[in-house]
Amino acid sequence: MYDLGILGGMGSEATETLYRMILSSTETQKDQDFPEMVILNKSSIPDRSAYLLGQSEENPLPVLQEGTRELNLLQVGRIALPCNTAHAFYADIQAVSDCPVINMLESSLEYIWRTRPGARVCILGTLGTVRTKVYEKYNHFSLDIVYPDEAGCEEVHSVIYDIKTGIHENMDALSDRLALVMQKTADAMTWEAPDQVPSAPAAPSGWLSLEPASTEQGSFVPASPGQVSPGKVPAERPVFLLACTELSVLGVERFPQFDVLDAMGILAQVSVAAGSKKLRAGGIYDVQVIEAIARKYV
Repeated sequence: MYDLGILGGMGSEATETLYRMILSSTETQKDQDFPEMVILNKSSIPDRSAYLLGQSEENPLPVLQEGTRELNLLQVGRIALPCNTAHAFYADIQAVSDCPVINMLESSLEYIWRTRPGARVCILGTLGTVRTKVYEKYNHFSLDIVYPDEAGCEEVHSVIYDIKTGIHENMDALSDRLALVMQKTADAMTWEAPDQVPSAPAAPSGWLSLEPASTEQGSFVPASPGQVSPGKVPAERPVFLLACTELSVLGVERFPQFDVLDAMGILAQVSVAAGSKKLRAGGIYDVQVIEAIARKYV
């Protein structure tokens, strides 16, 4: 049996990035310490966003299920699905699998709930992810999920497809485009009415016992407080979630001015821990929290 099967090809470069993340997330002394895994780069899977947005009649679900069955034949212990938008079909994928399929969206939201209680989460993803609101489906944690404005969402989608189509001549320029969307979104959330500021959510009923960590979040401070409307209070800086695996190619390290987490980075960590391999300490993710999330996929 293999520790992990990766149902990839959405896109192929993102699949390679997940593989590298898994390697770098594993504490090793020798070759045998790495997870045993199978990568199925099923690039024939039709475009998820195009189908969900009604721009294509090619349904990706049959090919997603086909890939799932193929990995099951190889006796993988669990499956990683490195595509946020494909999680719109998650229930139907899990339904044909003999092993658990790691839910990247639910795992990411749970990580934020445990480490940043009361945080506002800004989803940066494809228009398919945004308009189907697939993250809300797995928000069992009562987190406040928000998005950039319409122009911002379209710009994020454009950056994602520029990466998909191989426009890598200037990754700094792509990062700058994404950072500008993040800055405009953060600025729009800087000051709000008191009843709009989210409070820390309670634990979901029946959830694992590890409590959210107590962490301090910085707040934006306007250049001129005198310009703030009466009755407004400083809102927390949003947590930006890279909710498309193409954005993971850019990496969170390109955005040190923001609180940024990467859904695929969390998927990589959970994949390692669920396979009973040792996580490498010292990264941006809390090992104890990741291990708690991974228990449901052991």
